[in-house]
Amino acid sequence: TLSGPLTQAGNIEIHVAENKTLSYSGAAVNLGARTLTISGKGIFGNTNALRLNNASSKLLLANTTTVSRVSTSANNSGVDVDQNSTITSLSVAHTTPVSIADGKILSGAITVSTGGSIKLGETGTLASTVLMSGGKLEADNNLTLSGALTQAGNIDIHVAENKTLSYSGAAVNLGARTLTMSGKGTFNNTNALRLNNASSKLLLSNTTTVSSVSSTANNSGVDINESSTI
Repeated sequence: TLSGPLTQAGNIEIHVAENKTLSYSGAAVNLGARTLTISGKGIFGNTNALRLNNASSKLLLANTTTVSRVSTSANNSGVDVDQNSTITSLSVAHTTPVSIADGKILSGAITVSTGGSIKLGETGTLASTVLMSGGKLEADNNLTLSGALTQAGNIDIHVAENKTLSYSGAAVNLGARTLTMSGKGTFNNTNALRLNNASSKLLLSNTTTVSSVSSTANNSGVDINESSTI
C-alpha cells in the first residue's frame, strides 16, 4: 500500500510486478504536461484517479496492466495501450485520444459525458463497455469495438472517410434520444441500432454507411442529410 500523496513533476514510471498489486489510497494524481508509464503486468489499484489535466498529459500502458481509475479535467494527449490492458473506470469529459496498438485489447469500462470525445486512432480492439450520456466516439482508423455501447444521451459516432468501425457488442437502444452518425465512414454493426422510443431518432449527417437499424416501437425515425446507406 502507498497511502501518502503521489505528485508527478516529470515523466515517471510505476512498475508493478506480475501478479502483484500496488494499492494507492492517496490523492488524485495530476499528470500535467507529462507522461506516466504503467508497466510490469501487475495491478495499480488507485482509489482516486490518475487525472489527465493538461493538453500534454499522457498515460502509457506498456505491459499487460490493470489501472483502477483514470479521469480527465482538460483536453489531453490520452491513453496509449501497447499491450493488452484494463482500465476499470475511465471517465471522459474532454477530448481524449485512445490509441490501442494493432492486435491489442483495452478492457474495462468507459463513461463519456457531454463535451467528452474518445478519439480512437490505431487498429486495436476496444473491449471496454462504453456508456455515453453525451459526447462523441471518433474512429480515425479501421478498428473494432467489442464491448457493449449504451446510449444515455444525445451522442455522435464519427467514422473517418474510408474507415470502418466494426461494432460486435449488443444492440444499441436509442431511447428518447438522437444518435448522429457522421464522418463518411462505415459503422459495421452486427446487432441493430434500435429505435425503441417515440423520441428515438437516427441522424445520418454525412455520406455514411450503417449496417443494421431496427424499430421496436413507434419512433422519430431516420433523418438523412447526405447520401447514405443503411
